[in-house]
Amino acid sequence: MAKKPHYEELEQRIGELEQETIELKRTAAVLRQSEERYRTVLDSIEEAYFEVDLAGNFTFFNDSLCRMLGYSREELLGKNNREYMPPESSREILALFSQLYRTGKPVKKVVYEIIGKDGLRHFHELSASLMKDATGKPIGFRGISHDITDLKKAWDALRESEAKYRSILEGIEEGYYETDLAGNFTFFNDPMLKVGGYSSDEFMQTNFRSYSDEETIEKVHMVFNSVYVTGRSVRAFEWKIRRKDGSEGYIEASVSLMRNSTDEPIGFRGLVRDVTQRKAMDERLRESEERYRNIFNNSTDFVYVLDLKGNFTDVNQAAERVTGYKRDELLKMNFRDYSSPSAHQEILDAFHQIFDTGKPLQDFRLEVTVKDGIKKYFETSVGPLRKGGNIVGFQGSSRDITRSVEAERALRRSEAKYRMILESIEDGYYEVDLKGRFVFFNDALCSIYRYSRNELLGMSIGDLTDPETSRKGYEVFHAVFATGNPSKGFEWKGLQKDGSEIHLAASVSLVRDGDGQPIGFRGLVRDITESRRLQSQLQQARKTEAIATLAGGIAHQFNNALTPIIGNVGLLEMDYRQNENLMGCLKDMKSASRRMADLTRQLLAYARGGKYNATVMSLRDVILETLPLIEHTLNQGVRLEADLPEDVMAIDADSNQMQMVVSAVIANANEAMEGSGCIRISVRNIDPDPAFRKGCPGLGPGPHVCLCVADNGRGMDEETKEKIFDPFFTTHFIGRGLGMASVYGIVANHGGTIVVDSEVGKGTTVRIYLPAVISREIPQEIGQAVMGATVHLPRGDATILVIEDEADVMDLIRTALERLGYRVLEAATGGSAIEIARTFEAWIDLALLDIKLPDMTGAQVYPLIMDARPKLKVVVCSGYSIEGPAQEILKAGAEGFIQKPFSISKLAEKLNEVLQGKRPQETC
Repeated sequence: MAKKPHYEELEQRIGELEQETIELKRTAAVLRQSEERYRTVLDSIEEAYFEVDLAGNFTFFNDSLCRMLGYSREELLGKNNREYMPPESSREILALFSQLYRTGKPVKKVVYEIIGKDGLRHFHELSASLMKDATGKPIGFRGISHDITDLKKAWDALRESEAKYRSILEGIEEGYYETDLAGNFTFFNDPMLKVGGYSSDEFMQTNFRSYSDEETIEKVHMVFNSVYVTGRSVRAFEWKIRRKDGSEGYIEASVSLMRNSTDEPIGFRGLVRDVTQRKAMDERLRESEERYRNIFNNSTDFVYVLDLKGNFTDVNQAAERVTGYKRDELLKMNFRDYSSPSAHQEILDAFHQIFDTGKPLQDFRLEVTVKDGIKKYFETSVGPLRKGGNIVGFQGSSRDITRSVEAERALRRSEAKYRMILESIEDGYYEVDLKGRFVFFNDALCSIYRYSRNELLGMSIGDLTDPETSRKGYEVFHAVFATGNPSKGFEWKGLQKDGSEIHLAASVSLVRDGDGQPIGFRGLVRDITESRRLQSQLQQARKTEAIATLAGGIAHQFNNALTPIIGNVGLLEMDYRQNENLMGCLKDMKSASRRMADLTRQLLAYARGGKYNATVMSLRDVILETLPLIEHTLNQGVRLEADLPEDVMAIDADSNQMQMVVSAVIANANEAMEGSGCIRISVRNIDPDPAFRKGCPGLGPGPHVCLCVADNGRGMDEETKEKIFDPFFTTHFIGRGLGMASVYGIVANHGGTIVVDSEVGKGTTVRIYLPAVISREIPQEIGQAVMGATVHLPRGDATILVIEDEADVMDLIRTALERLGYRVLEAATGGSAIEIARTFEAWIDLALLDIKLPDMTGAQVYPLIMDARPKLKVVVCSGYSIEGPAQEILKAGAEGFIQKPFSISKLAEKLNEVLQGKRPQETC
């Protein structure tokens, strides 16, 4: 139990309490005074003071906070920060207070955003600390906050300005730098780093001396010192630097003085441009200009510069050599002073075009007159001369091409001559590219292929022939390309525009360009179609001639054999005319002999010896007398039509042979008929021109008579047509002997030509052309057929030398002559005949001379016997025709000719005519 205090103790305690009360009152007064001062101070400052509990609710604040937020003291007391801050600032303050609560350490200058009562946003800067009670327990937070909205805007503007400033500095190509007065770099942009290849850390706080050699350091120091002393900026001074990689570069720098707010120099700033490439380009430009000047002065061409009026403002050294004028003279001249008047307008037009378009003109030709008055030709190129983008004149060059022009003219003359030659030759000339396409040719080639020039240009060789020939041609062209050796005279089968086939002889050689590279082929083409046909005809003629020679020999021997038969028949007729049985037999023998004689006549006609008795005659009359004899031989149903005008010209021919020709051709046409048909025979006068003769080989100039026999029979193919003149050729089982072969021989011997046109299923047309006779008259009568006339047997009284090697013929002639009253001398050889002529003592009236003897020919015997007996009359006797070897003797002077086989009556008639001094027509 507690001890009760004594009175004195209570009184003492009361006294203490009273004293404490007095002290408390005094302390409270002091505290009130202090709080009053504190309140006065807090309310008088612009910064806001506040105290909040741990939840962030206001517990105390000064008037400044009310003014800042726009709230009254009553509205603001107890308000939480979330009520006047945007969410992001509220979260930041919460995080700040949490940090204060954990650490107890005050925070300073925290910027946050508040929203005033008017809804406007403000920025405040806060310093805060933790509040504790007397026991040290945290009870809230206090802080000072001041409005930095205007400052914040200024900072933001400054940052934007700095960002813009930095963006500009980093965006420009030039480097920007700032240094202190010692030349140490204090600020720079990224392009400044690129100049030297350094990083920002490497460049910062370095000195310009670190990147320059001694000579450059001295030069830069002088520039910076001048700027410091004068305060005037320096622009575009060159500065050689050393890059990080050790290479040298060049910069073009500017420098100006930097001052502080008190206008005191504190450093330098400026711009830097890397001019290393430009300096290199300047160097190259200088070298280029030097080269240009060297080229300008050393060029062999006349190089010039003109103003817009055409006055020379600069020329090179070659101008003096080209024009003959000195440089000083040219610089006082206008282009008109040295160019010909005809060229003035052309040059002016060129200058106007260049000025209007701004484009140069290349290689146009001018005629000029140089100082000595000689005309020359220049090839000129000229372009615009610009200054500041404007055309202020012209510049160009001229080359003296006088020799080239003269050579070109000579070449044109040569080409004209060359073309004239190419166009005048009949051969086709061609040039093709490597693909065989025509790139050049003459008109003759167009004529050969029958294409126009436009049609042929661009066509290929393959378009003008068949695939097989094209393949062979490719092989030839390939060989020429591979070896380079030309090919001459190879044959080529071509196709004309209408599809006609032609034969060509071609040559080909390689065409090369200036570098020797193959670019195509050239050559000549000759149409040998006609030549091939003529060659075929020549081969046929040679074959025919060979057979004709054989036929002539056979006919000669056959006639020799027939002569004693026919002669002895004649002798028997003379001796046994009253014996009817014998005369009947002799008649058959005579008929058979006559047919054999006809056969030999055909053989001789084929052998070019059938022109027995040539007279001026009418072919129309021959046809009129022949048709009645052959009409009855035509097949049933075959009709014969004749078109024989009376004005047909005469021909020089043997009528018997012409009858044979007409008969053989009509017989050949008749055999071609199958069933009914028509044979049309006609004659016409023609006077063929050169073009007609070209299509009818062998036909000579001058008027001709054309005998035409046309049928509508089965016709012939090419193979058959080529053989119709072969002896004994026939398409029938029973042939007609020599047939058309005889016709060929007779016509050829009369100087004529035969043309046969035939097509299978469309018939055949035979045209025979015989030379016409103009000056001589036509006899009224045509001679009788061989052995057809009955003649009187004249007798004689003369001595006849018979020169004959055939014993049978000799016996017949001797017997016949003796029957006719003649005296006969016999010679079996030429030598014995000459001997008799020289040694026989009596008169010899006539010699009957065979042309073929064992030791020599009749032509060799004739002059020798005539030397022995100049007045001797000679009758040539031969189994060959008169156009054979006998013609030579007749031309030498022999009086007559008689063809074996002959009858006694013909022999008697011939001898009588010659001995009576007449010049009878040769007979057989």
